[in-house]
Amino acid sequence: MQSLTIIIPSHARLTGIEATIKKLLDHPKSEQIHEILICHNGPVPNGFDLTKNYGPKTRLLHIDKPGLGSGLKLGIEHTQSEYLLMTATDLPFEFTDLDQWLALPEPKPEIVIGSKGHRDSQVGSHGPVRLIMSNGYRLLRWMAFPFKYPLDPQGTLFLKTAAVKKTNYQSFSDTFFCTTELIAHMLMNQASWLEVPIVLQPRDGKSSVKIFRDSWDMLKRTIQLGILIRRSNGKHHPSLSNR
Repeated sequence: MQSLTIIIPSHARLTGIEATIKKLLDHPKSEQIHEILICHNGPVPNGFDLTKNYGPKTRLLHIDKPGLGSGLKLGIEHTQSEYLLMTATDLPFEFTDLDQWLALPEPKPEIVIGSKGHRDSQVGSHGPVRLIMSNGYRLLRWMAFPFKYPLDPQGTLFLKTAAVKKTNYQSFSDTFFCTTELIAHMLMNQASWLEVPIVLQPRDGKSSVKIFRDSWDMLKRTIQLGILIRRSNGKHHPSLSNR
């Protein structure tokens, strides 16, 4: 049986996190969940105690720095199970990603992505601007990296912990770009990967994505990462020749 640590970065308020934890602990195969780590940057209400309310499988970790990447890196540092899952506080794909990962035969790929880019995914419509952005990011990564790269590095990530810890993950970005860096460095280490289709759940509230600011940030960081990889002779790595 494969053990799984679930890492959920959180910022600002902890509103709704207990409902997410309850969903995960009520999953039919919750025995495979070793631990749920909530990596939080923000205030904690008086008397808020996840371990007391939900048992030893749940822990609240405090992050000094804001940013999705900060939470992910803290969660990796504390992960002790064989695999880890990086997801969001609202479980954006419900369990359509987790159920497929659990059903994969052994040995599982070292990277499994619940991918909005998979042709069989059901993601609804996000308008022409978001569609152009998504396709633009994919083209940019194709041009920047000297190897075949997954379609959606911002999906949910199931990763083999040992493969993650072979990278210098603590040096990666404190922002959402952290996952793009992490996947690229794992691929440089010959990690196997697979994207699985998901069903995107309806969301309440406004997205935290700032389209123009985040697009510019993604552009700069992707080009910089591609240059670093090529300068490190990544293009000669045996696992990086598959365009």
